[in-house]
Amino acid sequence: VPAVNHFSIVIDRSGSMQGVAMDNAKKAASHFIDQMRVNDQANVIAFDGSVSIVSGMGTSRSGLKSSVNNIRTGGATALYDAIARAATTLYSENGAKIIVFLTDGEDTGSKFRLKDLESMNLSEGVFIYGIGLGNINTSGLGDLASATGGTFHAVSSPGDLYNIYDRVINAYYNDFGNKMATT
Repeated sequence: VPAVNHFSIVIDRSGSMQGVAMDNAKKAASHFIDQMRVNDQANVIAFDGSVSIVSGMGTSRSGLKSSVNNIRTGGATALYDAIARAATTLYSENGAKIIVFLTDGEDTGSKFRLKDLESMNLSEGVFIYGIGLGNINTSGLGDLASATGGTFHAVSSPGDLYNIYDRVINAYYNDFGNKMATT
């Protein structure tokens, strides 16, 4: 029996995501959910100045996608708090744990700082994959992702999100998803 992969899909809903960026993010996240393997589970977390779990951990593709589609924009960017929250939702799960976050800006409102995340030892069984749209802290977020074995992708246009989400899930399954099943 293959191990279950648990994804936490973390989506920036700050004010600057309004319009085309959010529309594309929703399409891309829904596509990501469709690409998940049958037994895999996910939750969906959205953040602006605050962090909300918009869908708890589960396997229902339609439930996950409808929670993605219901995300509304507005507010600041508490990215680091959202990653910390995603990690805490994953800690109790058995099997692989993967955070996939999307942000379009610098963190402007977290209580957590990047170095707090680094000291949480997220690398203990949590892979972080990041997608940055536009003007972002590429080096800091890249370091955070690579410390866990994940990757960070910067995209310049919202239209690129679809392909990047595709690349992320395929990279995860190719690099780790199959190994996890045997351990």
